Amino acid sequence: MRHRAKAGAAIVAGGQYRVGPGGVVAAIEVGGSLLPHLVTGDVTTTALRLTVGYRRYL
Repeated sequence: MRHRAKAGAAIVAGGQYRVGPGGVVAAIEVGGSLLPHLVTGDVTTTALRLTVGYRRYL
């Protein structure tokens, strides 16, 4: 079995809007890297993540 590591990058942006005793929060993250594959050839692996929630202040 062969193992290989490649460098990648991620960009994250987010914000918060105050509502009541806390705040609504949202964040988006995009990450990716270039990985050479034996069968499929060179492909880009990319991930997109969206997070939304409510943060209550204690």
